Amino acid sequence: MLHSREGTALAEVVQLQSPVTSLAIHSGGGHVAMARQDGHLSVHQLTFATVHGMYLDCYAFREAMTGVVVQNMATGGHAAIQCGAPVLKIAVYVRRLAVQLQGKILIYGLPADAAAGDLSLHVIARIERCLECNLMMIAAHHLILCQERELQLLTFQGEMVNKWSVGAPVRYLRMLGGPEGSEGLVAGLKDGGVLYITLDNPKPMLWLKHSLPVRCLDVSASQKMVAVVDDANELHAYELATRKVLWTAEGATSAAWNTQFDDMLCYSGNGFLCTKTADFAVQRQKLQVACLGVTDADWRNFAEAAVHALVLDLAAAAYTRIGDARMLNAVQRLSQRISEGLAVHLAHAAALALLAGDLVAAVEVLAQHGLWGRLLQVAANLDVERPIQSTALRCAAAAFRSGGQSDTARELFNKLGDHKALAQIAVEEDRWEEALMLLKRHPDLCQIVAVPRARHLLANGCHEEAYATYMDAGMVQEASTVMQQLVHTAVTEGRFRDAARHTLQIGLDALAQLEGAPRSSQETIKAVEAFQNHYTQAQIYHGYQLVHQAMTGETSSIVPSTLFHTAHFVFTRLLRLGTAHFPMGVSLVRVLQCLAAQSEALGAHDIAAAAHSSLQQYYFPDAQQVRLAAPLWQPSIHLGFCIFSASYMAILWLPNHP
Repeated sequence: MLHSREGTALAEVVQLQSPVTSLAIHSGGGHVAMARQDGHLSVHQLTFATVHGMYLDCYAFREAMTGVVVQNMATGGHAAIQCGAPVLKIAVYVRRLAVQLQGKILIYGLPADAAAGDLSLHVIARIERCLECNLMMIAAHHLILCQERELQLLTFQGEMVNKWSVGAPVRYLRMLGGPEGSEGLVAGLKDGGVLYITLDNPKPMLWLKHSLPVRCLDVSASQKMVAVVDDANELHAYELATRKVLWTAEGATSAAWNTQFDDMLCYSGNGFLCTKTADFAVQRQKLQVACLGVTDADWRNFAEAAVHALVLDLAAAAYTRIGDARMLNAVQRLSQRISEGLAVHLAHAAALALLAGDLVAAVEVLAQHGLWGRLLQVAANLDVERPIQSTALRCAAAAFRSGGQSDTARELFNKLGDHKALAQIAVEEDRWEEALMLLKRHPDLCQIVAVPRARHLLANGCHEEAYATYMDAGMVQEASTVMQQLVHTAVTEGRFRDAARHTLQIGLDALAQLEGAPRSSQETIKAVEAFQNHYTQAQIYHGYQLVHQAMTGETSSIVPSTLFHTAHFVFTRLLRLGTAHFPMGVSLVRVLQCLAAQSEALGAHDIAAAAHSSLQQYYFPDAQQVRLAAPLWQPSIHLGFCIFSASYMAILWLPNHP
């Protein structure tokens, strides 16, 4: 049992059948080693989930497992609340705080006459019930609980007011605010849906449908744009009116819109904090030193210097920092006018290059400065059959691809007949159906499509599909590595039948590589030996599943005679492999203990005694030592029968093994 430093019971770490004789805690605090009286040593990892909540400038988080700290991010003030029990969930709203404990929910509020920044919270309501939920939100007069596909609206007295059922599990919730009793919230679903829900409306509204599960989302202050972060760590900014993607970014884990400037979005991921303002480029921690405490006057001087130097992206970032929307708008207009004026001269230069016959130079000029419309006009008039024009067309396609104009790039590469580039674009954009269709028509694209496809499947936990993809690509070594990972995972989770299936597949793959090879070759002999070894391990894993269930106390309808013969079968196969080649996760001690227990249940006491004698080098419970004094008589039905001598013989042969 895990306790806090005040002695409060927090959680049960593990249930043990034997008393703990010694305990050691790692210096990092995340691992606990336990030595038990039955001779077992185990190490347990302790992980603590982050429990917090935030609304506007109010942030609350769990401290020391049983306390809550509320901070006002604008003023820097904070308040601590001691709950005296493990804090499970926290929700924050205007003048409201909800804390879920074991078996109850406490709701805190501020007095009606509380000043701005005041954090003198006190309990205004209690719900003395155990309410299971994945996510919890709080409004002015209501509590919102989410359990997978269902959202419940409760009053502060615990009465259910409304209920919404959605088509997929809810992954993320965010309060948007609104009139009391009619607040709005937005929900991100596992199937990619984004729903808008108002508390007084019985039906949610589907705002948009994303292609991947939603991990995080936020809505701009004007509710015209939505930022969605999916499971692929990609950020997509949508325009709600048209449901079109305005721009995307990779490597994002969370995102938030600015509450005052509608076109500013901040997102984080991979150790970076990035900001995107209007049509300007993304700024990634370039001004982190200034963000530590430079005054507004210095920011304004920096912005003016950047404007004079025509470094307009930094000027826009500086004006954004100090909240000068008027100057930021002026910088944007200046940038647009410069771009328009420069575009005229660049278009003239490209026209001169075209007249001179230097098609590649014209394409490079237009692409370098982002004149995509003019570049598309030039590319449309190029002939693939002519070598020089084909080279210029390829340069234009590459420019569109690097400039994020993937649709146009695909059209040009399709015109060129460059299936390799089409496959690369499809892979980069995770358009796997298109990539697989290209692979089906052009098998030579295997390395371009199959390998990234397999890695994508592995990243999303689809190991068996990744294995099949590697095998189809002829990458046997990579496929074997994936299958070994599946075996390791199955053994770690106690799924030994799955481990048997995967182990047998590894052996079959080794045999499949011998098609057409001479039988007497050295490779054939090694492959057959490898198959036999994996086949034996698969047999052991398959039988050990029953032994594992019996020894861990899992409910089972297996009769003792079946367990007896299964344990004996596993034992003989382990002896065949040898101690040095035991499969991972298989315990000879458990096999012998199971064999001894089932032998005693069937009355085969001499077999039980033989099994116990092999366990003398280990420590086993006192109750088993008492059973050793039982008579050694047993029914002959449990003995092996020799058809040559017509006599019974022992079925348990115990060699001298360590």
